[in-house]
Amino acid sequence: MTEYLVAIEAANLLVTVEAKQGKYGFMRWSLIEASDATLAAKQALKEVTSDEELYKKIENEPNDSPAMTVKEVVLVEGSDEAQQVAGTTVWFPMDARE
Repeated sequence: MTEYLVAIEAANLLVTVEAKQGKYGFMRWSLIEASDATLAAKQALKEVTSDEELYKKIENEPNDSPAMTVKEVVLVEGSDEAQQVAGTTVWFPMDARE
């Protein structure tokens, strides 16, 4: 197995932050062991979409789905920097991306 650092971007998430509801997105980096980059990307997406704590925060209506995209998959075998970044999630307001 090989280690990959996978960056997932989520967008169009309706969440409440500091008592104010709004649209947010996030970037999440996951360290994944897989036989190739495609499987690493699929596993990282599965991790994010099965995150129960995350889905408790999402308030979207059924006709207004969030979007998730694999932004990058990097081979990082034995990288200390990848270990430090892995597991990081950075939230941003969607209007900041426009």
